[in-house]
Amino acid sequence: MKSRTKLYLHLAQLCLLIQLTGCQTKDSHDAPAPPVEFVIIAPYTEQTAFKLFSDGSWDKIELSAHDFYRAESGVGNQKPKASPDKSLIAYIDDYNLWFYDTQSKSRERVTTVGMPADRIYAAIDILLSGWSRDGKLFLYALKPGYNPVGALKIRKLEKGYGFYVYKVETQEHTRVELPERVYGWLNNEEVLIVSDRGNKRLKAFAPLENKHRTLSAPAGWYIQPSLSRDGQFLVAVSLHLHQFIKLNLRTGEFHYIRKGQHMQWPELSPNDRRVAYIQKIPSRSRSQAPAKNVMVDDRLIFEYKGNWSIRVKWIDNETVAIPLENEILIADISTKVIKTKIPVQ
Repeated sequence: MKSRTKLYLHLAQLCLLIQLTGCQTKDSHDAPAPPVEFVIIAPYTEQTAFKLFSDGSWDKIELSAHDFYRAESGVGNQKPKASPDKSLIAYIDDYNLWFYDTQSKSRERVTTVGMPADRIYAAIDILLSGWSRDGKLFLYALKPGYNPVGALKIRKLEKGYGFYVYKVETQEHTRVELPERVYGWLNNEEVLIVSDRGNKRLKAFAPLENKHRTLSAPAGWYIQPSLSRDGQFLVAVSLHLHQFIKLNLRTGEFHYIRKGQHMQWPELSPNDRRVAYIQKIPSRSRSQAPAKNVMVDDRLIFEYKGNWSIRVKWIDNETVAIPLENEILIADISTKVIKTKIPVQ
């Protein structure tokens, strides 16, 4: 009996020794790696999206073969748009709005009204305006198709042309009136509208309630607005002052940042501390393509010469995606190292 007790005591001491010397079981070594951040972008006119990861890896998502593209400032365009939680991608197929589920890879047709032109009637186009912050609402617009000389008739619609709000959970389409130019959702109830008449103000408009409020930014001409991922901050180009404005949508406070001409497309980092943007350097002659510098705050990250319009997208606080005409770059902003070059043609 005593020998058995001593054996148990030795075994207990041995287990304690293993723990103290750092010996670990297999399971303790299998701690999950930190998540790799990613972003879904669709920078081109084709119905194709790219899933870009901060470690430089990527995936291409072929959505449809729809080869017609249309855009209208202040309304929307036909580029695929990922929901804020990246679970759904809105895109156009056969002239209609569809949703692609990034988890199940299933597809759901949302509208049936879109159609191409024929010899008598103009097409019915659908332009994508964007997702609400919680991904429960999607704003789109029905527009008559291209009809340059008025030779084609315009099809009549039961609820008419214009903006519609689609409720994802109930699958309801609600016709809404939007009084100004629309630049996406501010939150779960309001869209950002920019007045191009009168005193030119930034406004928030609730389309389902038909109510608007003026934001605290001073009157002026603003273009290329962009929201932070949490919806707290708005940055935009102030054309009349040649600088960016950063507006806190919760407190109403604002201040101007990055003064200078030829600055375009500001984008806030996920932690709201940095601004990526494009600084256009005009060419000295018409035969030369302009230079476009990708900047983060005052730091040059990448130089590009060409007529392609660049808009930088943040993947995480240290990594950006730079869509160029024939490739997409994934770059580290601290080291300026290009992690990946993704061919797109």
